[in-house]
Amino acid sequence: MNLKETILNRRTIKPMHFNGENVSKEIIEEMLTAANWAPTHRNTEPWRFVIYSGESKTKFAKETAEMFRQVKTDEGKMEKTAIDKKFEKIQLNANLSSHIIALIMKRDEEKRVPEIEEICAVSCAVQNMMLTATANNVAHIWSSGGLTFHPEMKKYLNITEEDKILGFLYVGKSDLKPKSKRFIPLEDKVIWKE
Repeated sequence: MNLKETILNRRTIKPMHFNGENVSKEIIEEMLTAANWAPTHRNTEPWRFVIYSGESKTKFAKETAEMFRQVKTDEGKMEKTAIDKKFEKIQLNANLSSHIIALIMKRDEEKRVPEIEEICAVSCAVQNMMLTATANNVAHIWSSGGLTFHPEMKKYLNITEEDKILGFLYVGKSDLKPKSKRFIPLEDKVIWKE
């Protein structure tokens, strides 16, 4: 697949469509290497990743599902049945995945660049990972649900107040070949000034 084909074929595939086959450590390392070459202003290289697989993935799913249940119960804003459903989904998605990768922005301690530029750099790194996954026929979804942006998740991942969690990349194998299209024509998104 050439670069253009890889970009045009990159699609989100949810864990419910993963087939249970593991992704090799070599492919995960290739994804991480691609991420490491994302653009970065002032060479802050703010991307950080925590990779869960095997037993650590199961433990992560159990602990974060419990954390979700506790936080949402304490908040009292969700019905118990909705909490229980999400609790099960968190664990199921993890069990169906080969790897879960926490996507973290490590804030430059000197704050030499605006925070948004650090977030953009990590987003570029994640796009590099997803394109590499696509090129290797690896299914993936960048998820930011659950407690992704909650302070409890920062504590769980042991990151500072200045750092940000941008989501989790669920990775697996799938037999699904999704087709997608853009709903807004490109010409509606572009203004040419000549």
